[in-house]
Amino acid sequence: MIGSSVALPGEVRRGIHSARGPSLKWRTVILLLPAIGASGVGVVVVGPDSRAVLMPGLVLANVGLVFLVTLWNRDGIFPVFELGTIWVATTILYSVLPLLNFVVGGLQWTILSDARLVQYDSNAVEVGGFAWRHVVYTVSFVAVYLAVRGRTVVPSRHLAKPPKTSGVSILVILLLLVAYFGILELGLGVSYSRPYGEMLAGRGLPTELPYMLQQLSHNLQGTVLILKQAVLVLALQHWHKARWRYGVLAWLGAEVVVSVLRMGARTEMALLVLSAVLLYHRLVRPLTLVGTVGLVGILLGGVLLIGVARGFAGGIWEPGEMNVPFLAVTNEFQAVFATGYDLYMRKNMGSLENVPWQLYVSDLYMLIPSQLLPFYKWDPSQWYLDVIGFREPVGGFMFGVISQAIIGFDWLELLLRGCLLGGIAASIHRWYARRASEFWITLLYLFLCVWAYYTFRASSFYIVYFVVYQFLPVVLLVCLTGTLLNAAGRNTVGARR
Repeated sequence: MIGSSVALPGEVRRGIHSARGPSLKWRTVILLLPAIGASGVGVVVVGPDSRAVLMPGLVLANVGLVFLVTLWNRDGIFPVFELGTIWVATTILYSVLPLLNFVVGGLQWTILSDARLVQYDSNAVEVGGFAWRHVVYTVSFVAVYLAVRGRTVVPSRHLAKPPKTSGVSILVILLLLVAYFGILELGLGVSYSRPYGEMLAGRGLPTELPYMLQQLSHNLQGTVLILKQAVLVLALQHWHKARWRYGVLAWLGAEVVVSVLRMGARTEMALLVLSAVLLYHRLVRPLTLVGTVGLVGILLGGVLLIGVARGFAGGIWEPGEMNVPFLAVTNEFQAVFATGYDLYMRKNMGSLENVPWQLYVSDLYMLIPSQLLPFYKWDPSQWYLDVIGFREPVGGFMFGVISQAIIGFDWLELLLRGCLLGGIAASIHRWYARRASEFWITLLYLFLCVWAYYTFRASSFYIVYFVVYQFLPVVLLVCLTGTLLNAAGRNTVGARR
């Protein structure tokens, strides 16, 4: 699957957008119809309790398949490097995996499930009924995205290389940031990559820093991933050279090994590996359906395994509890599901009162520093910690889009949010397709792709914060550093003359 071929700059439709795999008719016959048929048979043969949970999951899976086949038929290439694809895939994962956890656990939450779900002892009908909200949200996005996107083809694999000073600037800034966080850890004992056990013990957390320094360091930490993505783009533009290929593979391997051994946060490592997969498809060779499924399966399985190992290493679970099936253990996806479900149950029981008005407009003021606001800047996840009586600095729960809808207009809000995001995402893709040969535009599109899951995991437009406070500063810093390097080079030449 991973080879050394690279497209020539002028390569167009015969390259990245040549039809691969079965033809339009056979894609539908071989992939779509059998999947829908198998889903129908599965729903019929299982019992009523299993059916209640499986139905929304199967509908979501088939909606995702319809989405992929539709784009594949339109453009003639499996849609990997596409914002809508990443959005649909991650939203379905966050929606389906908790249901799979429930089924594997014997149609109940296990002792290693999220405690907020265990406390309600919900049956299959209740869990499945709640999950239909995810279906409404996903279907509304898919319908609008496909309608607005139309047939939008990226014409070539070619990507313009930035000036050499930009490449040097990227490396210099990345090394300076690595040094900065090294000083924080060695000098102040504060780290953004603490082992999970130390995080739970409250040792060396960024919250120990002064508030202004916390804000600065938080955003600087986010720029590290962007700079690494930029290095990946530059490296994959030279993929046809063996030393670059081996260098990229060695670097990614080191990132994975360090993340596993640290037993801390996995996000940066996972997003960096995902970035490499997307860029390989975009710049080197289009991935096939089988190749994409295989790579995604390996990445997802690895992330889940690290999470389970981290839980035992951090002392959250006891070794004697290993008799619980692996797929029934709590995880990132189940935790987001649990927040929405907990709020739903509290609302039904009448215990969800005095919801701050700020939560309904949190996306609008998220970009404004709290020091400049005339009212308290509620972060929805912080408010939720107050609701459940948990304000320890060592943990928290993401407040996703389902949670937003629960405290708002519920079904109607999910429908509207899905339609709005579908239209925005499709418009962004059309805009990118016209400028796909530009370095910074491609980097921005890659950045949006890997963070697309935050539209489900957090509030709908939380990702805008990342663009404004992390991506744009990187562009400005690189341009400024490049200008200084150019000026220094001209002065050096002038002095020699």
